[in-house]
Amino acid sequence: MNIERRPNRLKSYDYNQQGYYYLTICTKNRMESFGNISNGKMHLSTMGLIADEYWKAIMIHFEKIELDEYIIMPDHIHGIIIVNDDPPIHTTFSDDNDRTKMVVSKIIHGFKSSVTREIFRQAANSNFGWQKSFYDHIIRNEKELNRIRKYIIENPIRFTKK
Repeated sequence: MNIERRPNRLKSYDYNQQGYYYLTICTKNRMESFGNISNGKMHLSTMGLIADEYWKAIMIHFEKIELDEYIIMPDHIHGIIIVNDDPPIHTTFSDDNDRTKMVVSKIIHGFKSSVTREIFRQAANSNFGWQKSFYDHIIRNEKELNRIRKYIIENPIRFTKK
C-alpha cells in the first residue's frame, strides 16, 4: 500500500520570510536515542551530544539564521529558529511549489542528514532514524514566544516515558 503524504507546512506561507519558527523533530518510532531524564534534567547520550553539536552549527551553515531556546529530549528536539532579513533563498509560493526550497525545510533537512551521518560514522551498527518531516509553528507575537520558550525549558520536567 502506498500512502501519499500530505504536506504539513502552512499553504501559501513563505517560510523564507523573517520570523520566529518553533520546530519539533522526532526520532523514528520515538526511539529514545538522545539520552535520558532524571530528576527533571536531560542527560545527553553520545547521540544526543551529536544532535546538540549540529543544532548549534546551524548558524554556521545558514548566515541569516539565529537560534533561540532549544532542548534535546530523549526522543525529540524542540527549538526556536529566527530567520533574519531576507535569506539567500527566495521563492514565490503556489500550491504546487517545491517546498524543499524553503529555508526552514532546508535547515531541518541539513540538520537531520548531518546528525544521521555522524551517528552512523561513530556507530556503524546504529538503528537510528528520524520520523519523516517535522512539526512547525510560526510564532506571531512576543506573548506566544515567551509561552513557547517556557514550554521548551520546562519540557524535561513534564517528560514521561512512552
